[in-house]
Amino acid sequence: MIYPHTMAFFPPLDYKATCTVTSVTVTDSREKMYNIGYIANNTDYSVETIRHYEKIGLLHKPKRTPQGHRRYDDEHVRTLNLIVKFRAAEFSLKDIDTILKTSNQKQFCSDVNSRLDKYYRILNKRIEALENCKTIISRLKEDCLNCKSNKCDGCKIKES
Repeated sequence: MIYPHTMAFFPPLDYKATCTVTSVTVTDSREKMYNIGYIANNTDYSVETIRHYEKIGLLHKPKRTPQGHRRYDDEHVRTLNLIVKFRAAEFSLKDIDTILKTSNQKQFCSDVNSRLDKYYRILNKRIEALENCKTIISRLKEDCLNCKSNKCDGCKIKES
């Protein structure tokens, strides 16, 4: 489930920003490996989205079988978990890419924290704008309830 990075969409309140893979395929090296369909079926992402994230560099290229099939490991699942969390917070793909590229560096936490501060400020502005919309809608609704005629002759909304 991906939420567009716009003012109009929010994840549901009960949304859990995580993806899990419950059973695994074991290769000869005893490393857990997953095919793309399995990852897609056990996460909030479609096969196309996973391929897109790979293409734009959010996910590093997976190993391939001799037949050319992608084989994802636990690191891919951890990266998808991070992407899910940041997308649920409506981070842009560009910001997520920057965060992922600094994940092994000392400044990772301070970088993430400054980006969280930025998104927190944006979110507060959006909440304020939505509160203004709510006030306008309440006033319009009140005008409709106070309408004296079912035909809406002399409607306050139409006349304003």
